[in-house]
Amino acid sequence: MHPTIDEQLEGVARLVDAASAAVEDPPLAERLVAAAGTLRRLGASWTAVLPFLSHDNAEVVELLARLAPELPSTLAERAAALAGAPVDPLDAGAVHERNVALRGLLAEAVTALPVDASDARAAVARQARARIERDPFSSRSRR
Repeated sequence: MHPTIDEQLEGVARLVDAASAAVEDPPLAERLVAAAGTLRRLGASWTAVLPFLSHDNAEVVELLARLAPELPSTLAERAAALAGAPVDPLDAGAVHERNVALRGLLAEAVTALPVDASDARAAVARQARARIERDPFSSRSRR
């Protein structure tokens, strides 16, 4: 299929580049240059988003299951219910919504962990660092 999403994003970025060169307002020209850069980053990263979110969801489900013994039972039950809820793995919107919900539960879990749960907190920190390294939109990503 042509033009591909990548080709379309690059085409729009070139139009924005041309517009930025023609604009006489320096702050507006800078914003247009930044917008073109954003379009190019999207073009370079969009295909990695669904696999990233799917992997992150699996990691958070596993992490919440490991944290469950340290959590209040109602929170552990909510996490287990969300983990078991079916999601179409090819529906990027649904996978993203699940990611938002899982990350919200993880945030609740962190605040609910006992103060002396240092191993659990270390596991959360490791997962967060690994997520940053994998995130296709992170400047620290090792794509």
